[in-house]
Amino acid sequence: MKKFVFLFLLISAFIFSEEGFLESPPPNPVEVVARYLNLSEEQVELWLGILDDFRISQNELINQIRPLEENLRNLLNSGNPEPQEVGNLVIKIDLLRKEMKENEEIYRDNFKALLNEEQLEKYVLLKSAFKLAPLFPAFQETRLI
Repeated sequence: MKKFVFLFLLISAFIFSEEGFLESPPPNPVEVVARYLNLSEEQVELWLGILDDFRISQNELINQIRPLEENLRNLLNSGNPEPQEVGNLVIKIDLLRKEMKENEEIYRDNFKALLNEEQLEKYVLLKSAFKLAPLFPAFQETRLI
């Protein structure tokens, strides 16, 4: 519990400070991540390769899903769709979406493998804070942070 309170206060102070890190962020998300985690140029270069591969594989899957979803939509709007056809399309779409989630997990694992211990700790801390982020506006509104 103390760890979460500390985490909450740390992130709150970080995000809502008047001279905060996020007040004038660098122009793109890669720079923000690199700066926050203090990534070396080599780490950024490796990460960008991993990110490009991830985006390419996700786009390929999206391009496979779109026509299947369109076919499903058309089939469902046709009046009396064949249940087996509907089921087959739903299963295909579901499998591709699962593959997208797996790709995302692999991407994150590959990214984490690039990090040293200190960077990984900061990354894990930020992921934990992200889960608490929906609470921040209420605490700020009530002047608790």
